[in-house]
Amino acid sequence: MATPTAPTPPASPDPDLPPGVEFEDPVAAPTSASEVVGTPDDVPDATPPAAPPAAPAPVAAAPAAPVAAAPAPVAPRSAPAVHAVGPLSGIFFVALFLISFTVMNTPEGDASNREWTSYWEDSGNRGQGMTASIAMLLAGVAFLWLVAALRRRLSGAVGTDAFYAAGVAAGCLMMVAGLGAGLIPFGYELGDTPIPDDADLLRTIDGLYFGTIFLPLPYALAGFLIPLFFALRGAHLVPEWLRIAALVVGVVALTGPFLFVVPHVLFLLWTLAASVTLLLRERDVAVMP
Repeated sequence: MATPTAPTPPASPDPDLPPGVEFEDPVAAPTSASEVVGTPDDVPDATPPAAPPAAPAPVAAAPAAPVAAAPAPVAPRSAPAVHAVGPLSGIFFVALFLISFTVMNTPEGDASNREWTSYWEDSGNRGQGMTASIAMLLAGVAFLWLVAALRRRLSGAVGTDAFYAAGVAAGCLMMVAGLGAGLIPFGYELGDTPIPDDADLLRTIDGLYFGTIFLPLPYALAGFLIPLFFALRGAHLVPEWLRIAALVVGVVALTGPFLFVVPHVLFLLWTLAASVTLLLRERDVAVMP
């Protein structure tokens, strides 16, 4: 009778496992309901995922301050009563200069001493001297008004500063001449200053008037007219012939006292023509703000 033997366990599918170690099949069927259903921890959470946090609302920008509207451009206004002062001053300058120059009629330089003292002792001659003095002083002021009016119209043009400076110098020289003409008569009438007995002193004081007019004044007028010729180029302020005449008269004035009254007469004629032209064209001149 054969002896019963213990059953031999089935061979492991994995030959590397030692004998007696059971092989667990990963795809083996579950053996219990818990394995089928799973534990509560294994059941997926049915709660919907939380919504992502909302983005912060944009901060409203502060309202910008209202921008002030730019002022509307002011249309140019005509002011003929004001802007006609310059041209009228030129006309008055010519008249006052002629009055002063023609009223003064002192004796010649080589006249006798008695003739000189007798001239200033006459009250009528002293009155003429005061008239010549006041007229020349006012002529200098009127000429400065004309120079200022020209510069206003030619602001920024080449040569403006040069003709303006020379024009101021010419106006000041006219005032010096006017003071010289009134030195003796005003001193006698207002300051109780006796007429000098020295004829040479009278000739010297008389030379302060005529010497200023004939010696330095023409050069100042040349310094005024020649730069003005270049400043008037392209400005269409005066006719072309009048602009060229300014250069011609300026060159003639460079002769100084050698042509006697010729530079003065030409300058007075040019000033009169320029003043009348500016007065007629005043409506076309732009009004400065």
